[in-house]
Amino acid sequence: MYTATKNYRNLGATLLTLIACYSAPAANAATCTTLTKETLLKLPDMTVRQDTPIGAEIGTVVVSPPVNTFSCTTGFTYQAVYIKALGTPGAPINGLNIYKFGTANTGIGYAVYGSSRSSCTNDYYPVVTGDYEGLCGVNGTFSKQPMVASLKLVFYKIGPIVPGQKAGQPVAEFQLENNKNTWQHPTSHISTSGFTVKALGCIVGVFQGCCRVAV
Repeated sequence: MYTATKNYRNLGATLLTLIACYSAPAANAATCTTLTKETLLKLPDMTVRQDTPIGAEIGTVVVSPPVNTFSCTTGFTYQAVYIKALGTPGAPINGLNIYKFGTANTGIGYAVYGSSRSSCTNDYYPVVTGDYEGLCGVNGTFSKQPMVASLKLVFYKIGPIVPGQKAGQPVAEFQLENNKNTWQHPTSHISTSGFTVKALGCIVGVFQGCCRVAV
């Protein structure tokens, strides 16, 4: 009886040891949390002259405040932060990807820029190939936590301007890649507020072509 009890105790101790050994890596596995799932970027009202040429920059450049995107524990072999542009693609301008603002053709497009801020550099990088742009990557885990990023939108005239109130829409999201094979979910998503667009006629002056221009 004693021997059997002792054997059961030894078996139990062995099982506990095995469980502890196999559980340790899982307990110590690196993890990430999305700190800011949604950010609303306020857009100012915009006034555009009808004689502004297609492809010209319009309105005001809008930059988001720093966004606490993700926070991770140590233990990753590789991490990278990306900006992904959202929206309906338009024709590129000056090598930049352009996306249409509004569900209808409002004549307004925007280019998307992202900055990794705390991770690598404060520089803003535009989305120029596909819908993604890599902002920063490191072997291991980002040393600065939480990760801070920022978005910049630059607006362009891409067609006849349709004045009126424009509804907000999703424009971009920050994404985090871990170990070159997994992506953090949810992403850190950015939408804009609505804003009003005013379209002005030509400047009174000398008639030139189909429109009067300033002298």
